[in-house]
Formats: sequence, C-alpha cells, structure tokens
Amino acid sequence: MRPAFSEQLDYEGELAAVIGKPAFEVSEAEALEHVAGYSIFNDASIRDYQFKSPQWTPGKNFDDTGAFGPHFITADALPAGCDGLMLRTRLNGAVVQEASISDMVFPSRSWSRSCRPS
Repeated sequence: MRPAFSEQLDYEGELAAVIGKPAFEVSEAEALEHVAGYSIFNDASIRDYQFKSPQWTPGKNFDDTGAFGPHFITADALPAGCDGLMLRTRLNGAVVQEASISDMVFPSRSWSRSCRPS
C-alpha cells in the first residue's frame, strides 16, 4: 500500500531466502546449508523519501510497503539456490518484471564483518 503522503511508490519482486539456522562468517560454499526455504517479497520503495538521503533505508520503512509471501517453500523442494527458476512480477495482471533467479545471484562480497550477530 502506498502511503497517502507520497505519489512515488515503486516496486520490484524479490526472492526471499529464509535463514533456518545460525550463520556467521559462513563460506559461500556452505551458505545454502543455512537456508530453510524461500518465499517471495514485494520490495516497495517510496522514491521521494529514498532520494532524500544517500542511504536507501528512508524509502523502505513504511507500514504495508513490504509484502511477504504468502507461501513458504522448503529449500529441499527447489533447485539449490533456486538456480534456473524464474521470478515474475505482475501489476494488475500485466507482467512488469521477469528474470531468471540465476541472473540475480552474484558471487559473495566481503560483507560478513558487517553482519555480526548481536
């Protein structure tokens, strides 16, 4: 849902990986062992707020702008990392986004230090 004070709601479909067991400084080769399953996520952004800051966060923190689900599929029911599956987003029945999950996954970066558990 778009907040009433903005006209600039934008969206994109995303694959959501649900982590099922603790993970810290996990190697790329072991990462999928920690995924319990997958769902879909509507990554909505309020663009006029997003561009008020060099960070994207202000545009992504409004009530009802991040729809998740409705289904959860266990990792063992899908190809590893959802390789080869398609993500398709529709708006009022029309396809507005379509891409292979394989085209959305990139090699890991050095980010584990910033994701320390609290």
